[in-house]
Amino acid sequence: MKKHILILSFIAFCLVGCQSAKEKEHQYIQTFFDSMTEFRCSDSTRNKVQLNFRYFGFNQEKGTLEFHIPDSVKFADFYNAYSNRISNAYYTSLNAKGGECVDSLFVAQECNCDKVRESITEYYCNDSVFAGIFNTAFSSYYMNKTETKQKKTCIGIDSLLQISFAYIDIAGYIPDRGFAFHFGCGAPPFAYKLENKVNFLIAGFCQEALNDPKLRKVHLQIMKSLGEKIEAEEGSMKNPDEICKKYEKELYRMLIEDGTLKKTLLEYYETRKDIEPFEII
Repeated sequence: MKKHILILSFIAFCLVGCQSAKEKEHQYIQTFFDSMTEFRCSDSTRNKVQLNFRYFGFNQEKGTLEFHIPDSVKFADFYNAYSNRISNAYYTSLNAKGGECVDSLFVAQECNCDKVRESITEYYCNDSVFAGIFNTAFSSYYMNKTETKQKKTCIGIDSLLQISFAYIDIAGYIPDRGFAFHFGCGAPPFAYKLENKVNFLIAGFCQEALNDPKLRKVHLQIMKSLGEKIEAEEGSMKNPDEICKKYEKELYRMLIEDGTLKKTLLEYYETRKDIEPFEII
C-alpha cells in the first residue's frame, strides 16, 4: 500500500514539475479569480451572472477604496500589493473591447455561476494583454525577492510626473461653485496593448501614489489658490472651457513647483522598489 502511495506521489510530482510556464501562468490567474472574485446570479429570467471583487473596502485614513485581503488567503501579500492594478486591467479590458465580447460570457444556461467562472477565467488566461500585465506583476513581486533578479524597465521621475497628470484634471468651472476636478481617478493613459503591459503597471503605481493624504491636502490648497486667482485676474472672462484649459496647465506647474507630488512618488517607490517591475532613474 505504501509503495502505491509513493508511486502516485512521484507521478503527481512529475506532472507538476512538467507544467509549462504558460500552464503555471494560467494557474496563477485562475487562483486569482477563485480567491478574489465571486459570481452571483443577478437576473434568473435572463440567466445573467454578475462578477464582484471580494475584500474591497473603504480606507478611512486615506479616504479611498482599496483591497484588504486576509493573510489566510493564498498569495495574500501579492494580492494586497497588486489587486488594484489587476482589477483595473480587468475593467480596462471590458472597455477596450466594448464589453460585448466579455458580457456574453456572463450569460449562462440556468444562471450557472460555476460555468461563468470557468468561461471568464479561461477568457482572461487567453487574453494576452491581461495575462501579460498579471504575470509581469506576479513575477516581479516574487522573483525580485529571490536571488534571481529580473531586468527592470527604467523610467525617469519626470515621466512619472507626466503619467500622474493623466489622473489629475480640471473637469469644469462654474463661477458660483468653482472648479470641478478629478484627482487620482480615470482610465490608464496607455492603449490596451501587449507592449504596454509594464506601462500599465507604472501608471497604476502613479495612481496609487496619489492616494497619499498629504498630497491630497496640497492639491486642495492649490485648487483653492487657483479659484482665488480667477477672481482676481480674469475679470469678465466668461468661457469656462478657456478657464479650464488655462488653469489646468497652471495646476500642473504649481504641483511641480510645490514638490510634494515628486516627493510622494519617490517615497512610495521606496516602499515598493523590490516588487515593482521598473526602477526610477
